[in-house]
Amino acid sequence: MTTALSPPIELSFFFLYLYPFPLLFPDFLCHSVMVLCCLTRLKRRLRYLVQRLSKHVYYYFLESSEPNLHSSLFIVYT
Repeated sequence: MTTALSPPIELSFFFLYLYPFPLLFPDFLCHSVMVLCCLTRLKRRLRYLVQRLSKHVYYYFLESSEPNLHSSLFIVYT
């Protein structure tokens, strides 16, 4: 038997599941945006480093004396 002050058990569990989500959603959204910004920045930085590295590798093998090695790396890095 339930009293007038206590809600039914099903209703208590329902509010227990729903209650934290409005409070956690802005925090979760903020962390998601921060992670996306960090990943975008990391991707940009990695692309820059790969471009610089490929340019150095290309110039190094451009001046190398082995034509076979030069031609294979010329195709890969350009």
